[in-house]
Amino acid sequence: MDMRMVLPPGFRFYPTDEELLVFYLKRKTAGMELHSNVIAEVDLYKHDPWELPNLSCIANRETEAWYFFHSSDKKYPKGHRTNRATHSGYWKATGRDRSICDSQSRVLGFKKTLVFYEGRAPSGARTDWVMHEYQPVSASLDRLSQPLVVCRIVKKRSKRSSLQASLKLPSAEVPSTGSSSSTGWTSLNDTALVEPVARRQHEVDLSDDIVFDDSRKDAALEEE
Repeated sequence: MDMRMVLPPGFRFYPTDEELLVFYLKRKTAGMELHSNVIAEVDLYKHDPWELPNLSCIANRETEAWYFFHSSDKKYPKGHRTNRATHSGYWKATGRDRSICDSQSRVLGFKKTLVFYEGRAPSGARTDWVMHEYQPVSASLDRLSQPLVVCRIVKKRSKRSSLQASLKLPSAEVPSTGSSSSTGWTSLNDTALVEPVARRQHEVDLSDDIVFDDSRKDAALEEE
């Protein structure tokens, strides 16, 4: 029986970066009690990303995010770098780590963005699965251990799929704003219509956090 928490319509569990670091991760690592069991502790690299939603404490819809505490001591045989490989692929870091600061500009921790690639490096196929890994400042100073972190997992949706789902339209049509068609519909290839509408959808958009660089070779599976 699925005993996960199911939020009623209109409710979302979507904490800010600061809340994840200060309230959830800090209290968890200090052994303090959390008000509710909303974040499961899972070894993420023992599972492929499409298996993770079923391990979440909250049964969110596919358009939302799943949260996990994670600590893994899986290293490469030679070195101290974390082995981020799963059964079907690997997580690859992309872009630079971002500093998470409070209202007084004090650094609370760092956010690393990773993308899941199906297959083996360096020829894996990029997927829509994205991970944001949050770690406190103290963890970044200890390079020899793998401290507890908190992660946000998201499966990005294309603008085409997002628009169709939100408007509940057939796969090839969206409403037209022009009068050139007597049917009042136009193709999804009309980017002048699709782009503005898609931007208005209330869903997770991680495009600002991801900077893909497929020209780089990453045989080590991840970037520290």
